[in-house]
Amino acid sequence: WNVDQPSPVNGWPGGSAALSCNFTHPPTSGPTRILWLKDSGEVGVVVLNCTVKTLGQECSAGAGWKGRVSLEGDLQQSNGALRLRDLRLSDTGPYYCRLELLENSTRGFTFVYPRLLNVSMVEPVSIRNLSSSAGSSGAVLLMCVAGGSPVPSLTLFSPTGSTVPNLPSTSPGQLSAVLHSPVPPGNYTCVANNTAGQETRTIWLEGDTPEASHGGHSVWVYILVPLSVLVAIATSLALFLWRRKDASLTVITAFTK
Repeated sequence: WNVDQPSPVNGWPGGSAALSCNFTHPPTSGPTRILWLKDSGEVGVVVLNCTVKTLGQECSAGAGWKGRVSLEGDLQQSNGALRLRDLRLSDTGPYYCRLELLENSTRGFTFVYPRLLNVSMVEPVSIRNLSSSAGSSGAVLLMCVAGGSPVPSLTLFSPTGSTVPNLPSTSPGQLSAVLHSPVPPGNYTCVANNTAGQETRTIWLEGDTPEASHGGHSVWVYILVPLSVLVAIATSLALFLWRRKDASLTVITAFTK
């Protein structure tokens, strides 16, 4: 028999947590029952009691745990994970995964391993929104909103990895920044941190270039428009001179006759 030894699990009030209990056993023997106990592996509080049946498993929650616990794993698949919901601060403590099997009609074996659950007021950070909107004069406004307890700190990074200066915050867990034109294209990343962890999210901006910041292909516009005006003026002048010359020839011809 071999049972995993996982790291402690952290949770927060109102959240949920999963305590793993993965095991291996000889092909000829498997657990006939799993008990999840709190505080002690021998005389602890019964959290969940599951018995292996022919077509699955039958479980019953201990007093005070009904509606909050369930077996997330499948004992026939060597997985006895426990799911706890609506966590409370009092749920903090060691939990014991007790596997029992019947070697024969008279002997039973028990395998007990602790799992530590820490329930505190710390809530993992979560980025709820990262969006962009158009501003005046080609500027772009970026906004990142995150939640968590304690309130996370937010940092915005440009595609090159440099920090983007942010505007003064008017709401906890919210960051705003203005990108002035020309805006470099690429992925802009919002990073949120608190004592429970870190989360990142990116947003792609098309950006613009000095040429495009004036409306796209502006250099060619500034060259071609005046050139076309000059061509039009030259054409009109040539036509005017040609008509004057033609009129002069007509007068001379008439006078000669």
